[in-house]
Amino acid sequence: MPRPLEAKHGAKFQRLHDAGAVLHGVLEALRRLPDLGDPYEDERQALTAIATDIPAAGVRDAARARALRYIDAVRTADTALLSAQNLLNSFPLATPEGIALLRLAEALLRAPDAETQTWLIAEKLAHFRDTRIGLDGNFVTRVLATALKIAGHTAADAELQDAGGDRGSLRAWLAKSALRPLVIDGIRRFGDQFVFATNLPDAMARVKRRPDSRVTYSFDMLGEGARTRADADRSYTSYVDALESLKSALKQDSQDWTAHDGISVKLSAIHPRFETAQIERCERELYPRLVELAELARSANVNLTVDAEESERLVLHIAIFERLMRESSLGDWPGLGLAIQSYQPRALHTVSHLLQVSEELRRPIAVRLVKGAYWDAEIKRAQELGMSGFPVFTRKWATDISFLTVARRLLSHPAPVYPQFATHNALTVASILEFAREFSSQSDGRRYEFQRLHGMGDPLYDALLADQPDVRVRVYAPVGEFRDLLAYLVRRLLENGANTSFVHQITDSSVPSELLVRDVHEQARSYLASDAPPSALPTGRQLFVERRNSRGIDLQYAPSLLTMAETVTRSAQVAATSLISGHIGGSWRVDVRNPARLGDIVGSVVESTSHDAGRAVEAASASMQGWDALGVEARAAIVNRIADTWEAAHDELAALIVREAGRTMLDAHLEVREAIDFCRYYAALGGAQMKVEPLPGPAGESNELRLAGRGVFVCISPWNFPLAIFGGQIAAALVAGNSVVAKPAEQTPLIAFRAVQLMFDAGVPRDVLQLVLGRGDTVGKSLTSDPRVAGVAFTGSTATARAINRALAARDSPIGVLIAETGGQNAMIVDSSALPEQVTDAVVSSAFRCLRERV
Repeated sequence: MPRPLEAKHGAKFQRLHDAGAVLHGVLEALRRLPDLGDPYEDERQALTAIATDIPAAGVRDAARARALRYIDAVRTADTALLSAQNLLNSFPLATPEGIALLRLAEALLRAPDAETQTWLIAEKLAHFRDTRIGLDGNFVTRVLATALKIAGHTAADAELQDAGGDRGSLRAWLAKSALRPLVIDGIRRFGDQFVFATNLPDAMARVKRRPDSRVTYSFDMLGEGARTRADADRSYTSYVDALESLKSALKQDSQDWTAHDGISVKLSAIHPRFETAQIERCERELYPRLVELAELARSANVNLTVDAEESERLVLHIAIFERLMRESSLGDWPGLGLAIQSYQPRALHTVSHLLQVSEELRRPIAVRLVKGAYWDAEIKRAQELGMSGFPVFTRKWATDISFLTVARRLLSHPAPVYPQFATHNALTVASILEFAREFSSQSDGRRYEFQRLHGMGDPLYDALLADQPDVRVRVYAPVGEFRDLLAYLVRRLLENGANTSFVHQITDSSVPSELLVRDVHEQARSYLASDAPPSALPTGRQLFVERRNSRGIDLQYAPSLLTMAETVTRSAQVAATSLISGHIGGSWRVDVRNPARLGDIVGSVVESTSHDAGRAVEAASASMQGWDALGVEARAAIVNRIADTWEAAHDELAALIVREAGRTMLDAHLEVREAIDFCRYYAALGGAQMKVEPLPGPAGESNELRLAGRGVFVCISPWNFPLAIFGGQIAAALVAGNSVVAKPAEQTPLIAFRAVQLMFDAGVPRDVLQLVLGRGDTVGKSLTSDPRVAGVAFTGSTATARAINRALAARDSPIGVLIAETGGQNAMIVDSSALPEQVTDAVVSSAFRCLRERV
């Protein structure tokens, strides 16, 4: 590192040195994470491993018979007329009416002003104008459906009147009518079906009226996914207050923690950066808070369960919990618990790992086994990432068989574990009872409990408590204000309102009871014997019909993050020059430094002159006709090979983007993906739009409509997208039959140089694509004013685009084409009903991701 530079930027170099030490600490922490397997493992392989533990036929038959009795009890039970289940059954989420109600529940009470509420209600009521939904339900839902239908007609008529010129009639009608306050009250009551109490004192008062002494509660303080430290502080304080209240409310004569109410804690609620890439901060900042909460729970002798979250957090989740198991201050306290989701193919491996640690330490733990509540988000994320599989099962029965297999492992293993089975499925409940009986001798009559959500599954568990006098049931009870309910409420509605949900089907008398107790082990056997695809849904690689999607990497998966980080630190220097039909211009070589770490020399570059730019245009002009004559199919095939070549060199290109452009690893990976997608997209588009079309003509004559290239295109790209925009411009021009002179931003010549080398390897003729490295005010100006240039593709500032436009217009030649993307500013319209977390995620995560990713 040069001394003068260090002297000039001493403070900055010290910070960069500190950042390097942090990176080293992060990598070492990542290497210590437990190996729970590939989150995107082939679903068929995962099921093959799970389906080996098949209960005896007699056990399965007994479970089905018991489940049928419970289903009959549920269907004959009296339910609240305005219960959440009745509403979900009457207005299914697969219908426009159900979606309209879900959207009202999601946004209405967050709208701060009456006018926004009025328009939102009017918009959603339109779905009920011609509805038949809900008219076959109970008395209350029939009345509700009829009222909504009448209101929908009235709102639609008022809206038509608005369209006719009488502005404000719809708003005025709703404002005067009793509909708006009724809808708001109805939505609030609907949300109240899922909230136990708005604050802990009210919750403790309600607990005193518990319907059965065998029923206990696990309080969940609403509010998750902290975005700021202030959010995390508020959540942490709410957990502390809850534990203090539980301690003061407990009777001291009972030492059995399983008979006490407990608490559930979300790690994302007490730290805004609970993610794999921030493992060093989680260990330093989040873990001490969790220890304090666990110590409070131990002093109160109540169960503290670390709640499950999204799959990308699982390994970090387990690592933190395993460290908590070894915490000396917690000793052998048995109330420490963790939730595990059976819809993840890694569930069995995860539980086996926990049981092994528990047995080695002789450390009792509680394990809450749940089906999982983030399925839709998990599917969407995997597809967006371009992954070849999913971190969750895509078949409902696969989730069920995973739950049963893990349950058998928990009930039969000798480790000191207290299983907590959270389910609303009658067959799952019945199966666990039979499994417990089966393993009673080898597990010394292991104790366990069932769990359910507040507001869901009441009739099923009433039947269970009547049938099993010794059973224990714990209710997951959310506590908080309605404004904090949203994320939880939408998950519950999607989870339990889906047509395939057992909760939805058990109260639907049109669904035969026998269908609800189908043997999932037989379903697995049938699937494994078939040639059905591993996933029931298209993966990220299969999303597009016309082209193959780019391969994704999940950088929340520690091995992938480690590989990327090590590639960045070990990447070699690049010596770049212009590539002008074999001619190398210029002589002055300068170093290229990493803008994020000035002491890191990424490589060097020889910049070209205006004379070199003219030679490049001359070579490209001479090759254009032959390239155009090659035909669009051949050109598209070469551009597709570029995509394949870049994909094979992904790590090298991403590392170069990180070092030369100062981008984060996630941004660099996404940019390589975008560049690959550009190539395949333009290849597919060009093949479809430029194919030869026969035209009618005189007999015996063949006429064709053939689109041709325009000539030489100059492609000028910006520094902030040094591969995606650079490669996208070139790919589009090449597919269309043009030859190209590429001029990348002067700040990022190395990425362009390496990308063009790979394009040559993929089959692009060296005289068709010319690379000119240099400054905009020299080679850039020379290229855009050259009369042989047919067009310019430019992305950058508006001022530069105007200068290029003037240069093209001033030439004594045919008018050139200018394709310019300038400004780089996007507008976002946010109304008062928007969820602030979604808005901040959209803005902060996309525009300032560097603040969210230190490594």
